[in-house]
Amino acid sequence: MITPQSTIIVIIFILFIFIQKCANFISMPLFSVTGGDKLIKKPLYTLPEVVAYDYDNTLVNQYTGDTIKLMLEQMKKDYHSGKKVYVVTARLDKHTAEIRELLDKNGMSDVKVIATNRTPKSSYLRAIGAGVFYDDQEPVLKEVKNNYPTIRAYQVLYETESEANTFRDMIKEII
Repeated sequence: MITPQSTIIVIIFILFIFIQKCANFISMPLFSVTGGDKLIKKPLYTLPEVVAYDYDNTLVNQYTGDTIKLMLEQMKKDYHSGKKVYVVTARLDKHTAEIRELLDKNGMSDVKVIATNRTPKSSYLRAIGAGVFYDDQEPVLKEVKNNYPTIRAYQVLYETESEANTFRDMIKEII
């Protein structure tokens, strides 16, 4: 016999399935259900986190040409942990050869380089779905945060590398 309570349970279950299907369509992870009404807090699927790095004074000191070791090591960690890594630079397309050379030398030849040709970076970061962005210039980071508020933006304090003991010592979050 069908009771009002069982009808409500069936409707709720159908709505949940519908919401899951919609979420899959628009790429939002939801949680899976097993064993009756137990909610397992595990996404049905996950997308790799996207991390973007500026180049000048973030990965390489543009005045000395030296790599900024702590930042390069963090980039390698992100890359080898399965995160999708990009270099997003304000440079012109024709001035990206040394970036490719650094990536190739460090075993990251498939990292994409986006040259914004001196245009604001926020639209490029949004287009690739970046969740984290590192840059040395606070005005650039503020532009990014204004136009893409969900991104975590960090200023690289590259001048402090010699005193920094860890990667965290040389970055400052922009809120």
